[in-house]
Amino acid sequence: QVGSVRDLLGLIGIQARYSAAEAFPEGLRVPLEEAILSFLYDHAVAEPAVQRGRDDEASSLLLYASEILAGQIFPDHIFPGTGQTGTWHRERGEQAAMAWLRTRAAGGFAAWDSGCTFAEVIAALVHLVELVGSDDLFEMATAVLDKTLYSLALNSFKGSFGSTHGVAEVPELLHGMLDATSGISRLMWGAGAFNSETTGY
Repeated sequence: QVGSVRDLLGLIGIQARYSAAEAFPEGLRVPLEEAILSFLYDHAVAEPAVQRGRDDEASSLLLYASEILAGQIFPDHIFPGTGQTGTWHRERGEQAAMAWLRTRAAGGFAAWDSGCTFAEVIAALVHLVELVGSDDLFEMATAVLDKTLYSLALNSFKGSFGSTHGVAEVPELLHGMLDATSGISRLMWGAGAFNSETTGY
């Protein structure tokens, strides 16, 4: 399941935002719930991520945000991967996410100013800010989101994220408009371009 947590967060966002709507497709309700509940929210995979490679730094926060919101949506359900309730998962995720956020708020990112990292971190933070039930976590996620967007704005020129990067991917080296954050810049400030990297917005 490594690498699929980004998609999981998107599914959880769909569940949280739209599943109560009358127009929501009935055929998707059960498969969506099963996908969220059956995911293995494995902190043993996420926690050493930064040590394996700085480009994996965002994976931990994506996992923690997914676990928090899944537990929040299904507080009394048993998650097959652990045999624990959603409430247990929410509480565990909140503790891990707060530690992650405090570290980045105080010292920044190991993969500094990296478009690929920023896009995934922003995706996780936006979900937390919009959907999380904890006031403390909301405030911390908001602070780190503000800091991340400020860094993106400060180091961009006409929508191109132009600072040094702790991690870089090939597309952004070819053209600034292919950076994973370019679409975020377009949404936030009207400069940049929408591209195939839609993680953060």
